[in-house]
Amino acid sequence: MPPLSRDQQLRSPVCPAGTQIVGGGYFQPGSRTGALEKLDAYPSVVENAYLVGVNNTSPSAVDLRVFAICQPMPPAATPHG
Repeated sequence: MPPLSRDQQLRSPVCPAGTQIVGGGYFQPGSRTGALEKLDAYPSVVENAYLVGVNNTSPSAVDLRVFAICQPMPPAATPHG
């Protein structure tokens, strides 16, 4: 994330076809320098990805990784007749 950036919307890769988002998270690899403010973090069913909103309040760029937890979709119900 760029230095002193506000309202950054980060997203995980989209869950593969046949799966749906059920959770996710984020982490800051390395030395964890820099100040981040988390605004929100949630799974988005519409985008089928995990979304994280953050502010980078430090004068340095910060690396942040976002990941998704995907689960196979249940089989479609078939009518009985």
